[in-house]
Amino acid sequence: MITFVINLDEATDRWNHYKGLDVHRWKATHYNEVDSETDKKMISFHNVSRKNHLCKCACMLSHFNLWKHIVKHKLNGVTILR
Repeated sequence: MITFVINLDEATDRWNHYKGLDVHRWKATHYNEVDSETDKKMISFHNVSRKNHLCKCACMLSHFNLWKHIVKHKLNGVTILR
């Protein structure tokens, strides 16, 4: 079993909870890193703030990029934590 933890660089307090465990850190996408193409493809309700919308996009990109890594490297038995 391979366990990945999706974690933002600045969220060191969350990552510290996993120290000493057999887990792999996957760098999360920050909302400032969301490109305009992804921003336009995702739709949020009218009452969602711009920052919240970009955070949702970043979360989706973090998972999507990890999924691509898993498929590319043909990994089996993977658990993803965030």
